Amino acid sequence: MTTLRHLLGIERKYLELHEAILECGPVECEELPEVFFAQEASKEAQNLVEEIAKSMCGRCPVRVRCRDYALSTRVTGIWGGTTEAERYSSSGT
Repeated sequence: MTTLRHLLGIERKYLELHEAILECGPVECEELPEVFFAQEASKEAQNLVEEIAKSMCGRCPVRVRCRDYALSTRVTGIWGGTTEAERYSSSGT
């Protein structure tokens, strides 16, 4: 069951991530968000898009904070240069 405290924690973490993004300037994911959520593409296209997204993350100054946000909130898509499968296998959950 999702509690109000849990939802407020997720919102706080998102606001902290957004604040870090504002401090460093524009980040590529905000300009091409569809690259980070290409789950409906063919497997071949999905692999290519995943490679592009990870490359963009590799240049991002908030990559680690983004990945940590994804780990703590269990969001979908590519965050901080990691896929859902990579995050969950590395976190042990």
